[in-house]
Amino acid sequence: SSCFFRCYCQPTMVDSIDTGMVAAVPELKSEADTLAWKREYHIRRREAEWKKKQDELLTQKQTAWEVQRLEKQNRLAAAREQARRKRMEERVQKKHQQVDREYRDKCREVQIDQRMEAWEKSQNASIVSKVVEAKEDDDKRKARLQVAKEERNQDMRHECAERAERAKEEAEKNKKREEKIMQKEAERHQREQERVAKIKADEAALRAERVKAFNKKHVRCVLVSSTSSQPGCTNVTAEKQKELDARREACCAEKAKNRNAAVVEYVQKLKDERKEPFRGPTEKAILSGERSIFA
Repeated sequence: SSCFFRCYCQPTMVDSIDTGMVAAVPELKSEADTLAWKREYHIRRREAEWKKKQDELLTQKQTAWEVQRLEKQNRLAAAREQARRKRMEERVQKKHQQVDREYRDKCREVQIDQRMEAWEKSQNASIVSKVVEAKEDDDKRKARLQVAKEERNQDMRHECAERAERAKEEAEKNKKREEKIMQKEAERHQREQERVAKIKADEAALRAERVKAFNKKHVRCVLVSSTSSQPGCTNVTAEKQKELDARREACCAEKAKNRNAAVVEYVQKLKDERKEPFRGPTEKAILSGERSIFA
């Protein structure tokens, strides 16, 4: 604006040159001096006009630059104002959103408190009803258990009485069985003794007959007799025969005793097997826990 004022409000350079040239017109003595003066005058005038044009162009450029600068400042100011307004609107909007959010949060908390209170009331009522039902069920269960317990006790008493009766019957049967076994064993022993006596009698008679027949033949024996150190016929005296019979009876008695012991041992084994059904090593290992049933 200052340059514009200086350019358009002050007198131009051409006017000042014309004024100076007109004021300083020298004395022209000849036509050549007049032509030289005119030539100088036109040269200076053209230079002044050229400078005037340059000044005008510079003034126009400066004016355009100044207008552009002002427009830029106006645009920047408008952008700053728009940005300020936008920030202000954003702050106001955020404030409104925050106030709305706080209001909704308060409403939500109130509703949550109301629902929680209603839920607590319903849960308390449900718990009270469940406690009452559980107490009633517990009383009923105790009554049923008491009845079942009494029935079970009665059944167990009956079972114990039945087991005792069966055990008594089994004991009587075992006693009768043992008595029969002993009776049969005694009868067998008696039959064996009778058989042995019969065999002894038969052997004695047979031996006597053989000795008698042998004595009749008068055969000289070349073997040493069991009762004599001299070769000859067998000569058994009555004392020797009694001794042999006594030995034979002793041997038969020992054999019968051993046989009776074996029978008694067999009967005891049968009793043990009846009392202990699991008598094998595998069954005993399973019962003692040393071996698994799934192995």
